[in-house]
Amino acid sequence: MRVIVYDDGYRDNGRRPCLYLENKGIPRKFSGGNIPKNCVVTAKEHIICEKVISVIYQISLLDSVEAMHFIPLKHKDWGINFVSWAETAKFLGLTIDRTEFILRAEFEHTAERLDKLRQGQIVESGPNEMEIININFLKTIDNYLNIYKSVLNQGNKITLKPGKKPGPGPGQKQISNQNRTPNWLDPIVTEPEGSKVIFAGFKPSKNGIKYTILVAIPPLNQSL
Repeated sequence: MRVIVYDDGYRDNGRRPCLYLENKGIPRKFSGGNIPKNCVVTAKEHIICEKVISVIYQISLLDSVEAMHFIPLKHKDWGINFVSWAETAKFLGLTIDRTEFILRAEFEHTAERLDKLRQGQIVESGPNEMEIININFLKTIDNYLNIYKSVLNQGNKITLKPGKKPGPGPGQKQISNQNRTPNWLDPIVTEPEGSKVIFAGFKPSKNGIKYTILVAIPPLNQSL
């Protein structure tokens, strides 16, 4: 057996870690106690800091058990860079169904994004592979106008416009009829032909609200 130390306390920005133990491809979440055929808690210490209690565990693992320690990233969901369930499962060393089990329980937004990628039937290889473009922009005064946003990717122009139904911006309670917020959570790709939006969301950042839109575009020779 080998020993690991696990601190379940909050990190900065309110991020709280979680620990999963994998034995023969089966993940089990550690919740503070012994897990048969996986681990034994040999010691624990309670830490009180500003009325918040965290626990530091000393855990003995069976030799066949691997520990998977997840800590959400600042201003991002864990796994934001993965573009398929297969890629995520390969990184974790698990089957796809067991990878889905963990992400649906711990990182709902990442699971939702990977589902949309899969539902969009974007293949990972072959001559008809679609490229995924990550478009980011901050909420500014211009974003309150129904303007188009265009980016260039290898000479290919990608143009987005906000959805038809204007919605409130993050944190807004009321919107006047004269200054409606464009709905960038439901954007539309106007070019190149055959492209599709597969994810749209926003996250707080140090400089304000940051929108992230993932667009799948066909190969250059198919979109010309």
